Amino acid sequence: MKDYAKIGRAQLLLRRPALRQHHSTEVPLTPSVTEMLSHYGEAVEFRDSIQRNENAACASLLDEYEQLCRDLEEEMAGKLVPSNRSQVGTPMASRWKRFWRRVV
Repeated sequence: MKDYAKIGRAQLLLRRPALRQHHSTEVPLTPSVTEMLSHYGEAVEFRDSIQRNENAACASLLDEYEQLCRDLEEEMAGKLVPSNRSQVGTPMASRWKRFWRRVV
């Protein structure tokens, strides 16, 4: 089984280099952050598989997942910077679950 949290963290740090300084040791990975990284990792993997498929019929689904990945990146960026860690809740996690149920 893939470690989607690890995939999500690696992808996020590639896309958002400014987070690298905050993410190393300053911010412990709470269960909610780990869950968000896992959701993000799954979304990125699925988005990438759609891109590799290059099927015109999947264009709208690809657009949807690209937006979902951007939204998750924004939310996680706010949670991973120490000054914003007090934010609670994961509204994008529930959005991700809705998308995933539609696809599977």
